[in-house]
Amino acid sequence: MKNVLIIGGTSGLGLEMAVKFFEEGHRVVVTGRRLLHDGIFSLSAPAESHKTIRVENLNLEYNTDSIGRIVFTNFREEGVDILVYAAGFYQKGTIGELSGIAIEDMLFVGLRAPAFILRHILLHQEKLSGFIAISSTSQWTPKPEEPMYTAVKAGLYMLANSVSLDERIGKVLVVAPAGIKTDFFKGHKTKEEMKDYLDPKWVADQIIGLYSNSLDPDGAHYEFRFAKILRNPPRVVVEETRYLNK
Repeated sequence: MKNVLIIGGTSGLGLEMAVKFFEEGHRVVVTGRRLLHDGIFSLSAPAESHKTIRVENLNLEYNTDSIGRIVFTNFREEGVDILVYAAGFYQKGTIGELSGIAIEDMLFVGLRAPAFILRHILLHQEKLSGFIAISSTSQWTPKPEEPMYTAVKAGLYMLANSVSLDERIGKVLVVAPAGIKTDFFKGHKTKEEMKDYLDPKWVADQIIGLYSNSLDPDGAHYEFRFAKILRNPPRVVVEETRYLNK
């Protein structure tokens, strides 16, 4: 059993990953701006209703104190084994149209927050076994109306790649999915525009398979991997793998 912390896990892809990890028997804590059932909800059969996923309310905008509290109170004894960073929000506007606050919000949620979380974890434990960073195809696709979103996704890739060289951090996986059918695009995309978007449960299965190597037995000892999850047709493309001791 692993202790899994998912930032941005109360909806969308993060929630689907939480369910998958939970069903595999791991202890899961998720954070998000949506607080469900007073902090705890059960995903098990009635006979196993004592098994739950812990939910912590966390609005990431400039909230570094809460980050430290969540890490310390939930993982004080056993520590975090796997950190999943799946937080994000849709932001539209050219660089001249965005306010200073909007730019700061995207920088904090998209890039500064994962750095703070990694720092807090390593302040309380000797090692983090795994780090999964959820990026986006926007990481390599310039978009005039999403300048900050594309910037932080590219930065998240490089942050994850760099910390994978840190001996205190084990396996690091960066996954860049194309559009997913979640509330992330609510109010911004029509159903017609999203008809070919990826199923979040399927994407979650692919990500956890890439991490656990059930999709690639030869990758058991990698220290860094970057994979794209594309659509039309849905497929996984592993772009980069760096193995240990190679």
